[in-house]
Amino acid sequence: NSASDLQLRLLACFNFLFVAIGVIAQLQPLFMHYRDIFEAREKKSKMYSWIAFVSAQLIAEMPYLVICGVLYFGCWYFTIGLTVAGSTSGQVFFQMILFEFLYTAIGQAIAAISPNPFFASLLNPTIIAAFFINFAGVLQPYSQLSVFWKYWMYYLNPYNYLIGGLVTQPLYDVDVVCSAQDIASFAPPNGSTCGEYMAKFFETGFGREGSMRRL
Repeated sequence: NSASDLQLRLLACFNFLFVAIGVIAQLQPLFMHYRDIFEAREKKSKMYSWIAFVSAQLIAEMPYLVICGVLYFGCWYFTIGLTVAGSTSGQVFFQMILFEFLYTAIGQAIAAISPNPFFASLLNPTIIAAFFINFAGVLQPYSQLSVFWKYWMYYLNPYNYLIGGLVTQPLYDVDVVCSAQDIASFAPPNGSTCGEYMAKFFETGFGREGSMRRL
């Protein structure tokens, strides 16, 4: 439970978000194929509306999403060092399943407004990577976001809340034990203590001055 271990667990949870990009790229061509059939046949004959078409597409994906979610969860969760308590692992599993439903809906929404798979492949990295992943609070903390993005994009981003749910519960109340590789050793200038030399650093809220001693 060192600081670097917790950081690796955070990045392992963050890495789960990238599953969406690959799955979306696979489901969009199939969605567009059935959309073209619907617009050429069912829509013109008024056999059923687009609501029935979209609902059928979403429902058809659910069994595959649940099966893939179970397999991914079993291979991922228990190998990255997270707690195996049912109250924690169950919550993470439930969020993973909901996320799979979410990115499937997002992928189909992008496909619905795209004229062809090539155009959809251009929108995917723009929407998923440039907006959702970059503003999830992992690659760039909230305090470092520019003012333009901080007060609206950060709170509208569903990935922000997903990361919070995946990380908060498994890492809650975990005792952090600093290892040798997490400790930075340095020699302050002559005539000053470590506390005096690092005073400005402590003002930011990092470190522990009580552990400093005069060299």
